[in-house]
Amino acid sequence: MQQTVENEWEDLFQAEKFRECTQLCQARIVDASFKAKDLQRIDQVANFRDLNKLGVLASLSYLAGQYYRAAQILFQKSLGGETNSLFAPALFCFRHSVELRLKEMYARSGSMLGEEWDFHKFSHSIAQFADVVVDRLIRLGLANVEPTEPLRLLKELANLDPDSFGFRYPTDKKFGPATSVDFISMGKFYDAMFLLNWALENWSTNLYEAENHRLEN
Repeated sequence: MQQTVENEWEDLFQAEKFRECTQLCQARIVDASFKAKDLQRIDQVANFRDLNKLGVLASLSYLAGQYYRAAQILFQKSLGGETNSLFAPALFCFRHSVELRLKEMYARSGSMLGEEWDFHKFSHSIAQFADVVVDRLIRLGLANVEPTEPLRLLKELANLDPDSFGFRYPTDKKFGPATSVDFISMGKFYDAMFLLNWALENWSTNLYEAENHRLEN
């Protein structure tokens, strides 16, 4: 049986039609990516060495910003009518930016209060991190953005994708539905995304400045 499968694959890869199709696809990719007159391809380096030098909390904050920016770009392309095929990575990038921001605040606030700071504690659970972070912000007097609405948005995001499976895989670990809904309005989600990110960045900045003030005094 194994030999039969191998022979089938060998026949497929030797087929003239397959080779022609592959060549055509490669030509289109090259043409679209590198031959466009208005596109200048600049090679970049992903510098993880310097990222690691920032320290854990600064790295979490930096990556949260990167994923949020990526989400913005993908959302704008989808909402601008360029494509509708980027909805899953757009949603994932935003969710991951929120998770990273919460983990950064969880670790920083835990350190300031002498409490649990290990940001691996709740794995990918936005809801659990959110509850602890908001409670700590209130106790530290740093919740300058009233937390009711951001916390509601965090819980809604957690309901859509509780364990970071919904926007990455078609099913959960038990092969059930990965998300709790069938449809998501990208326009409404984008608006909510902007408000939530604004609140989280405010809280993150407050924690950072309060921590530095303590270190200076």
